[in-house]
Amino acid sequence: MTVDNPYRAAGAFAGKAYIRRGADAELVEQIRDNQYYPYFAAPRQSGKSSLIARTMSSLPAPEFRCALVDLSPFVVRSYDDFWRQFLHEVARSANFDPAPIGKGDPREVFKAWLAAFPGRLVIFVDEIDVLLHVECREQIFSKIRTFFNLRAHEEALQRLTFVLAGAAHSSRFISDPRWSPFNVAIEIALEDLSLAQVSQLASYLATAGAFAGPDLVSRVFELTAGSVFLCQLVFEALWNRAARGAKKLDASDVDAVVATIVAESSRNIHFYNIFRLVTQDARLAMLFRRLVDGEELGEEDRKELQLTGLCRGMDPFRNEVYARVFGTGGPLDLKVAGAKATLGRKLEAALTKRQQLADEGGATTEVEIEIAALKREFREGAQLRVGDVLARGRYRLLGMVGQGGFATVWHARDETTKREVALKVLHGQFAEDKTRRDRFFRGAWKMSELRHPAIVQVLEPYGEEAGRHFFVMEYMSGGTLHEAVLDKKLTADQVVAGVVAVGQALVHAHERGLVHRDVKPSNVLLGEAAAAKLTDFDLVREQDASGSTRTGPMGSFIYAAPEVLNRPQDADHRADIYGLAMTAVFGLHGAELPLEVVRDADRFIDRLHCGGLMKDVLKKGVAWEIERRFRSAAEFTQALSTAWAEKEVEAAPPPQKSMAPTWTAMFATLPLPESGPLAAAKPAAPAGGRAARRPR
Repeated sequence: MTVDNPYRAAGAFAGKAYIRRGADAELVEQIRDNQYYPYFAAPRQSGKSSLIARTMSSLPAPEFRCALVDLSPFVVRSYDDFWRQFLHEVARSANFDPAPIGKGDPREVFKAWLAAFPGRLVIFVDEIDVLLHVECREQIFSKIRTFFNLRAHEEALQRLTFVLAGAAHSSRFISDPRWSPFNVAIEIALEDLSLAQVSQLASYLATAGAFAGPDLVSRVFELTAGSVFLCQLVFEALWNRAARGAKKLDASDVDAVVATIVAESSRNIHFYNIFRLVTQDARLAMLFRRLVDGEELGEEDRKELQLTGLCRGMDPFRNEVYARVFGTGGPLDLKVAGAKATLGRKLEAALTKRQQLADEGGATTEVEIEIAALKREFREGAQLRVGDVLARGRYRLLGMVGQGGFATVWHARDETTKREVALKVLHGQFAEDKTRRDRFFRGAWKMSELRHPAIVQVLEPYGEEAGRHFFVMEYMSGGTLHEAVLDKKLTADQVVAGVVAVGQALVHAHERGLVHRDVKPSNVLLGEAAAAKLTDFDLVREQDASGSTRTGPMGSFIYAAPEVLNRPQDADHRADIYGLAMTAVFGLHGAELPLEVVRDADRFIDRLHCGGLMKDVLKKGVAWEIERRFRSAAEFTQALSTAWAEKEVEAAPPPQKSMAPTWTAMFATLPLPESGPLAAAKPAAPAGGRAARRPR
């Protein structure tokens, strides 16, 4: 009988009671295969360090030379500071000459070391989540990716492999997938123990002279769900009981040991770290409350919660021990009654108050408003407010820019780049509407593919956090063209310059087979010097696609071409010409357009303060019949600029204030078509008026 306890609940474990899992064999196989960098993410105390230690000892010398770099003690002040510490730790662990570190560039250091021996160098990097709060972490991880890319050109680096391990999801380390080492990594799952493996672990109780019945194994598995840490902790305590004279151990001993573990959990660093991790991170706390409330979380959110070690799948508690420790009334109670439970109590109290007021004949208006707000919050979850953060704390909300029927646009600050951005967030009630959600992100993806100075740049076309769906755009400080015109901030010159710029953006989109279908003043944003850019491609349609467009009226009524309202699936690029021409009409009118402009556009345009040639261009642009409109956005843009340059303008009242340079200065920089039927000639006025009247 041994006198040493074979179990160990924390730290790298070299003892006998180590259970090999699928990850052990897979890690060795991937290292030998040398096609990818192995990577595994798992909660703390799930056996990562033990797995690394045993893998290192199993790789034979001189074929392999291994180094272990534990990042937990690193204090990183800069990119160079990190690599200096890292390389010194590799030299110490793998017994390399540290002299080459003076070369500075890690690439040259590794090449010098690889030249000194013919085998493979495998560097195990543990606790990589330490770098989450390091500003230069993206540079660090992109450098690791560079070593992989250089394999194609430098034979020596084919013998260098990194194994990355930590307790955070890979997406949190580097945002640019082109330079992420995790894109060239193979993720290895570090699973909990099965019932058979728990039984194998129980066999080591015999070294203390105790017999373990079958009910003991099943009870340990029932309470721990195979958690490596908890199994080792429970068996460590059971072995001590046996060493003190217990000859037979059963389920009652397991219950007694677990009761002690739970009672003392607040003094156990493992449990306390989980408690601190969740309670000190507002986002994790929110995700956990949502999970407790039964809300379905996105895959990335579920992974992040699971990496705390607390949860499993849709279950807030990974096992019964955690439920007792962190659940209601436990030593480390996470207060998991949940946000919806609190809202439910408030709603119930408000309903009771309304009934009391009604019975007493009192006014219920105020409580009705409260009830409506609580119902909305109950349905949609907590509302976003100034100061809230999204994308794991990256984007901090500074203020609401605007709100529409389907989404809200927020002014935000990117805490990583310190850049001001705009976040468009889908309303919560549409989160489960797949059609609406898909259309929302389809527009973002299409915008992100279009590179034009007059199209708002999409910086991140997909974001999802805790059931909120959003995408990130460049921030336009001047608001919308609609607001600027109504506030008299633009001259007529500036309005036309903006319309011409958006026309060029539409040329770019149409050349790529995309039709916007919702061109209107509120979808034209203004930046510095009133530079106009087109946004909101939610209704975008690919002309060569089939079956991807919803039927039914779309777009804003006054600015939507008749075919968009009647048969949107048939709308082509000429619908955008109509919307843009009507936007020009609005800008020159200087106020909200009345329905008269739909009933008789010719008569309305005739009253605008502009020359006859300009009026003819606008009339042709908003022609009710598709075939009477301009054939392309390029034609319309050229005709508009030519007509406005003629300056046959009737005197218009001056605007109150201006935001930008004159039309001449702005227009001179716009790229216009050099060819086409209207490139060198004025557009001819339609002969004989319209072929058909608009509906009255």
